[in-house]
Amino acid sequence: MKSFLVATFLLSLMVSVLAHRPREGVETLIAKFVPACASLEKAMHDKIREFSDNGELTVRNCPREEINDCLVADTEKVQCSLTASEECIQQITSFLNKENCNYFGNVAAFLFGESKYYEQLRRGLVFVNSFTFHMNYAWFHCFLLYYCTVCWFLRAAHLHFRNLLQQGTDVDRLVEFHTIACRIVLAVDDALARQIFWSCTFLLCNAFLYGYSSMNLVHSQLMYGDMFFCVWSILVFIVLVAFASSVNESINSVKTECQLINFKFPDMVVNRLVQKIGQTDAQLSIWKIAPMKRVTILSVLGAFFTYAVIIGSY
Repeated sequence: MKSFLVATFLLSLMVSVLAHRPREGVETLIAKFVPACASLEKAMHDKIREFSDNGELTVRNCPREEINDCLVADTEKVQCSLTASEECIQQITSFLNKENCNYFGNVAAFLFGESKYYEQLRRGLVFVNSFTFHMNYAWFHCFLLYYCTVCWFLRAAHLHFRNLLQQGTDVDRLVEFHTIACRIVLAVDDALARQIFWSCTFLLCNAFLYGYSSMNLVHSQLMYGDMFFCVWSILVFIVLVAFASSVNESINSVKTECQLINFKFPDMVVNRLVQKIGQTDAQLSIWKIAPMKRVTILSVLGAFFTYAVIIGSY
């Protein structure tokens, strides 16, 4: 699943990069436009050089009809050059306006020019881009949902272990169960701590960008849509931290219970086992930087809104 996600992300990135590459159709039209401008410039320079070299002698010795014919011929040459230049400019303008309606059409024009498969390829690229964007967004939330589900099971396991520990029976089996549960917590933290860091960073940056754009846009629909995604990103961040912090709280509750427990059969082995449970250090963190706590929500969101106000004021 991870490799497929990376592959689709790279595919969408490649399509976006290719979409901004120059197109063969535009280069062909520009190649037609440059000689037209050059011929226009050459005709004008030739006409100026002819009158500057011969001057009044040409006008006096030549009949008026020949002079008029020469002027008409030269005017037609200039007019043809101007017409060719204007046509090229119009073709370039219409080509750009037509293709820039959807920038994925640029990829099709660049790869296949104006072939008969152009329209099908353009629609296909638009569909692929939309599909990869929505799937990446959906996979991101599916990953967060998976992480919250794992946190819920870990919390339930530790709370159940605490209830069994209060009964004080079969301590050896309970200690073995607690050791396995702590190893699972450490394995989850080692595997997903870095992804959770980038997920939280993405959610906060996404919330800031949507909130900032909603405050600087005039269109009402865009404003309400951006504000909705801003609030949604903040809510997802709060839920994510709350689920992860609940696991750490359940682990701490087990440690507290181990300090207050009074077994029916006090024994040195049992006391050592219970002491081992109390000394176990397993918790979920953000890329091994800080443990997941509920106070993290207040501190991070407080800093987020503070910097948002500072940046937004400028």
